[in-house]
Amino acid sequence: MSVSHCDPSGSLDIHNDVQSGTTIGIHWGTFPLADEAHYMPAAELLDEIGKRANGGGPPEEAVQFVVVGLGESILSGEASVKVCREKFGKLLDEARENIGKFEADMTENYF
Repeated sequence: MSVSHCDPSGSLDIHNDVQSGTTIGIHWGTFPLADEAHYMPAAELLDEIGKRANGGGPPEEAVQFVVVGLGESILSGEASVKVCREKFGKLLDEARENIGKFEADMTENYF
């Protein structure tokens, strides 16, 4: 999908390159076309923000790139990585626990 879409790291690069005040990730989990669980792009984005913060980049709370949950709406001013991390914290934990199961299922049933 990389010819027509960017991965979470690339999305964060674009956010930084255009000096976006706030970026909202909304186009994820829409269609089951990728070879990953529907929640992985959101989890990978949050992990990348954390990695960059720990590597000398802007602190997580300064990065205004958030992910809207499936079917979720946000109001202006709510967008923050802290809110996003709180909402996705449980999902991230589940993703880490279940990635092995997901990969096995994909291999067994789709490849």
